[in-house]
Amino acid sequence: MTEALIPILLHTLSANGARGTKRVELQQLISEELDKLRILLRLSKDLRFISIKQYIYAAEKVNEMGKILSGWMKKPMINTNRVEKDDGNMPLF
Repeated sequence: MTEALIPILLHTLSANGARGTKRVELQQLISEELDKLRILLRLSKDLRFISIKQYIYAAEKVNEMGKILSGWMKKPMINTNRVEKDDGNMPLF
């Protein structure tokens, strides 16, 4: 199961540095990898490779990662290339 986390980590690092559609594509890949991890967790529990307690803990953490990803995907990107006009009245921040 540890191997399933590596693509999530690598895609997250790549998405963090990407912009635009590339970031969205990488975020979708992360979402797909989280879905795969959920399936592996359920299978591990069903086959009794992990205990119910371990499953609950891991499932909570995966759900938390999913919520973080969802919030990240909804967050608008800030355009740092935009230049504001100075009308002389308001300071630029």
